[in-house]
Amino acid sequence: MTTTGTLVPAAQRRAELLICRYTALTESNPGFHYHLHMSACEEGVPDTNSVTAALVAGRERFADLVRLAADDHTFQLWRLRLEHPGWWIGGRVRGTTELLAELVRELSGTVSAPYQGFHRGATGYIGAHWFTSTLEAIAPLAQPTRIKLAEALSRELLGRDICRALPAYLAVNSGGQEDIAEAFPEAEFDAVVDSAGLEECVNAAEAIHGPQWAGMFRTMLGELDPLTWDLVAEALIIEVQDAR
Repeated sequence: MTTTGTLVPAAQRRAELLICRYTALTESNPGFHYHLHMSACEEGVPDTNSVTAALVAGRERFADLVRLAADDHTFQLWRLRLEHPGWWIGGRVRGTTELLAELVRELSGTVSAPYQGFHRGATGYIGAHWFTSTLEAIAPLAQPTRIKLAEALSRELLGRDICRALPAYLAVNSGGQEDIAEAFPEAEFDAVVDSAGLEECVNAAEAIHGPQWAGMFRTMLGELDPLTWDLVAEALIIEVQDAR
């Protein structure tokens, strides 16, 4: 483990924050065994270096948690995981993340290797309805809107890749201890999500593209973390302005 020399008081604050996030997560869904999914992320990690074991033990292992939280990457990774469980827990996120990457390429016009997953017209796979609905929702959007929406979906994709610790992400960011903190600042977790503002933007765009489009766009939103909603709203504002 690469330690960055975080001072003990700062590491204690980090440990307290992780405990707070873990407590809030488990209390929000008491019947769900988050610790089992967390342990799976640390397969092969010694118990003394396990963030999961320290969090489950609580105050009995607080000293261990402080030591582990002193490492920037360890702290930022687990903070993000505890704040956004939908980015890494469950079969659905595994099934839709490659589809999400394909949508980002579609929106940004990125030239890439041919898509190797399920055919776009296929059904019966995880995320099929969401994927096809999203493709139809983005089809009529103006190019400036597509660029901004690609930014929103790219942020969702980055969060998923970090939380799932994909080899491709780790290979590119092997030394990027500060990347997570910069990409997803700690203060964002407590920021108020303007869901009403987003709904107003969807309604305004619905006046342009119709109720069927709005239904498909809302289906797309159903798989996105609220952290992306501000960028999605900005994209829709661009769409409405472009149509005037």
